[in-house]
Amino acid sequence: MPRTRANLAASQLERSGRLGHVHYAVVGLSFVLTLAVWQYATYQVDTRIEDGFDRSSDQVLNLISERMRRYDEALWSSVAMIQANNGEIDYHRWREFARNLKINTRYPGIHGLGVVMAVPTLDMPELIAREQRDRPDFTVHPELPGPMRWPIVYIEPAEANAKAIGLDIGFENNRLSALMAARDTGLSRITAPIRLVQDNGSTPGFLFFAPYYRAGAALDAEARRQRFAGAIYAPFVVKRMLQGFLDKDQRHIRISISDAGERIYDEHAEVDDSTDPAPMFTREVTLELYGRQ
Repeated sequence: MPRTRANLAASQLERSGRLGHVHYAVVGLSFVLTLAVWQYATYQVDTRIEDGFDRSSDQVLNLISERMRRYDEALWSSVAMIQANNGEIDYHRWREFARNLKINTRYPGIHGLGVVMAVPTLDMPELIAREQRDRPDFTVHPELPGPMRWPIVYIEPAEANAKAIGLDIGFENNRLSALMAARDTGLSRITAPIRLVQDNGSTPGFLFFAPYYRAGAALDAEARRQRFAGAIYAPFVVKRMLQGFLDKDQRHIRISISDAGERIYDEHAEVDDSTDPAPMFTREVTLELYGRQ
């Protein structure tokens, strides 16, 4: 009997051990399943957030491209107006046209709309005398060498752009290079980053040119150079332009923009409650816009 009781106790202990192993196996399996479900749920949430991030960033890119197209259309409608007048424009007609265009309300973010003329240096006294009949203080500056000058003759609104009136854009390479690119291609072009003379904040900006020619459009680069009469142009302060149609408070993402290695706009540098120093997702996109990346 004692041996029987010992055998019975051993058998019960063995069964108890097997039940313990099953219990631990069940607990372990439950933990693994819980971890798997948690990881899957986390993956699903992260995927939804990433999809939302991609949609938001695509929307921003589309808004920038679409707004630039609208500005481009404003330039080309101005070119069409001048060429419909046999390539001629004067102070009064330009001021009336620009005011009827309602650039401040129809094209938010634009700093102005103006005319750059290609003028032989020998003809500069005649141009200045003509413009001084309507604007006695008109002059062209700075004095530059060479056979051609490229002054900003008209720009509206004039008050906000007074420092640009009469400025010869040949004084600075980024401005002149973009103008020459527009001249030679017959296409609208924007400059590399510049500082606008009329921007008291001296923040990054650019100019947007659309060329026009004597006797209408020219078919090849050499003809364009010979018949180039000037360009319609619009100056932009990047920060003001983006605020005009990309309200930061209406977005869930923050953006920065660079051109030629120069940061010209950066919402990440702003420190506020919405700034995330370690964002979950980032994306870098190169946009080809009017001769610039």
